[in-house]
Amino acid sequence: MRRQWICASFVIVVCLSSSPLTIFAQPDRPVKRQSYEQRVRRLARESEDQLLDKTARNAPTIAAVIRKDRTLKAQIGEDGFGRALAQVCLLVESPDPDCQEALRIIGDTVPRTKARVGKISINGKSGEWRKILPKPSGRAWGRETVDRAREFWAKGVAGVVRENRLYIMAGMTDQEYFDRPYNKLIVRADCIGDTRRDVQLNIVRREGRWEGVFECQGDWKHQNPKPIPITGLKVAVGKVVEFAMDIDDFAPPSVAKPIWTIYLKARTETAGKVMYPRTRNVPIFNETAEAGVAAGAYVRNLMLLAADVGLRESDRTAAAIAITAATMQATGDDAVREQLRLDNAALLEFARETMARQRRLKADYCLDQYPLEAQLAWSNRLVWLGVKYLSWNRARDSVNDLENYEWALVDIETLRDLRDLATEAGLVDASAAQTAKNIDKWVSSKMVFRYWIHHLPREINRHEDDPARVAELKRKYEELLALRESGAATLGYFKGEPVYEVFARNTRAYLALMREKGHFYGGCPDHTWFCQDMMRAVGLAPLAFSVHSSRVDKTGHCWAGFYDPTRGRWGSSQAGRSGSVWWLLDIDRIAIYPYAAMAQRVGGEKALPFPLFYKREMQGRRIKDLTQKGIRTDKIRRWMLTPCF
Repeated sequence: MRRQWICASFVIVVCLSSSPLTIFAQPDRPVKRQSYEQRVRRLARESEDQLLDKTARNAPTIAAVIRKDRTLKAQIGEDGFGRALAQVCLLVESPDPDCQEALRIIGDTVPRTKARVGKISINGKSGEWRKILPKPSGRAWGRETVDRAREFWAKGVAGVVRENRLYIMAGMTDQEYFDRPYNKLIVRADCIGDTRRDVQLNIVRREGRWEGVFECQGDWKHQNPKPIPITGLKVAVGKVVEFAMDIDDFAPPSVAKPIWTIYLKARTETAGKVMYPRTRNVPIFNETAEAGVAAGAYVRNLMLLAADVGLRESDRTAAAIAITAATMQATGDDAVREQLRLDNAALLEFARETMARQRRLKADYCLDQYPLEAQLAWSNRLVWLGVKYLSWNRARDSVNDLENYEWALVDIETLRDLRDLATEAGLVDASAAQTAKNIDKWVSSKMVFRYWIHHLPREINRHEDDPARVAELKRKYEELLALRESGAATLGYFKGEPVYEVFARNTRAYLALMREKGHFYGGCPDHTWFCQDMMRAVGLAPLAFSVHSSRVDKTGHCWAGFYDPTRGRWGSSQAGRSGSVWWLLDIDRIAIYPYAAMAQRVGGEKALPFPLFYKREMQGRRIKDLTQKGIRTDKIRRWMLTPCF
């Protein structure tokens, strides 16, 4: 009996243990997701080749640049390189669309389209151009403005380079313009994609026929100082204006093939005044240009940030810093690159300190939640209009040194000082809009308005019919001359030349002057960049807005704008000039592609293509509309991130 009981017991146990029922099984536990740090540590144990292969699946250009840059590993160090590479690998795999857009820029992948137009006949008809004409955007210009200025406005502009000829078509609202003798059609061309106008074509109607010359500008003017007749010029005026010309002579010897952007203007004379209609920017694609040749500057910045500070998951801010610092990385000497590495790391740490402050304040704005376009605006340390301190020469041996760097960019210590100043003055509010207004008013209270000295002669001539106003302006001019000649207005020296307090274009210098005298001197541009840097210091993303009147006798104005996340719009820190009629609005764009000095051939590689324009014009609108409604961030995003080619 005992033996039978034991066997039976054994059978029961076996049956129970082999049963599909889970009576004795432990309940399922959720798989714990690894933290970002754990994933970085796990990835860092893989070989360099494995990490690069993973990166290459989604970002082949970035992986190729890291493989090619043999000095980067030595600069970071053996231990830090694997960890930095693992962080970049995880960033490449991020599902965040803004991170992916940033990586597209870092990989220098430029979307380009091909101009599709059939056989072109210069006959004044638009049929063959219809497929590539840009769609009209914004509301139409007021008829009152057109009548007042007696100018034409381009309704649609298109262009293409084919078989070594440049073809342009423009639809005009004022066809009678072309019947008036000695009026000009002006075409300005940027040949290499660095946003500067390299060639100007002047097409003039004389005695019933069209004549044309082109003039080299900027760095190329010394190569061809005199105007040169345009060869093969053909013009037809009908329902549209069409013209074509040979372009062999336009490209200076240093450029293998021009990259064209057309700025279309016209000149007419009314009551002895020369007037110009608005510029039309017409991108013409260079279909032979390759993406990726400018990626090295971005990738190096990103890898160094990962090694020196460390990236966070879906780190938009770090990616934005890597992008906006690319210009100095590409155009600076070795000393600039060393300083840039330190400053990029300090800026990322400053950003994280600022985010912590914003959360403690329970603000309705937090830097790490900004979209990419706002991240780029925040991380751009290049002083607005501070390009006067940069080397823009296209010669290969022309680079930016530490003196260029220190004057052209706002330093991190100044940002810290501005943040402390804003906090002490009670300018920081939980509302982004209120903080921007507080900063605008406070900076205004610290600025003594003075005309820029080189503007005053023009203002004197403009008010020649008002003797009292002329006398006042002459007094101001003499006062500024005396101030400059006394040396009291000197804030420092740049390349051996004095930098005057009324024309410094440098926040650090203005801050030092304000501490010494309690105020600084300037006009609306000085006010704008001081406001921008103070907004940046407290974690607002700033842009510079500027306006100029639509061909009426008024002066322009500029001021700081900011990103307001509660509305998803870019707002204005000022009420604006609501009484003004039609204006053109320029929005400062971030230079996110290396430009200027790197547009030339470097190290035997092809010319670096596709920078972004500094500015983009909006359709004419009342400033009051802007200040009350703001501008949708998707518009700013499109303007900021879309290459001009």
